[in-house]
Amino acid sequence: MSKNEMVENYRKVFVTIKTFPFIYSAVLFMLCPLEAWLSLRWAELIGLFFCTSVPSVLLCWRLSKAVKLCPWHRAQCFVILLPLLIPSCRILWPDIDIIWLWGGVSTLLCLSLVNAYFVFIKPSVRKQKKFQT
Repeated sequence: MSKNEMVENYRKVFVTIKTFPFIYSAVLFMLCPLEAWLSLRWAELIGLFFCTSVPSVLLCWRLSKAVKLCPWHRAQCFVILLPLLIPSCRILWPDIDIIWLWGGVSTLLCLSLVNAYFVFIKPSVRKQKKFQT
């Protein structure tokens, strides 16, 4: 494998590692309303098929650290675990009011947007300012 091929492969890995937690979080946020409205059985199925496990989150975090991504990206790796709280809360506290779940989803969305700003937008703004001076 030539040096150029290795660099190209590293770039692909870097882009995958950088974007995965954000894309995955977006999918989970789209599924959160379904989990809140559907019956407990369907919420459990959605959780089983779409929600991530702790070891895969730790893998994302470790890969993020290996390619030296920012702390905001590492925080996003853990944000993808938080939607698991919705089916967990519904199982442990079946009488919980749905407004608490929506509050949790809103908080998760805000955290994800803040992380996305610091990972994707702020670095590009910094680069533009560097080129202007």
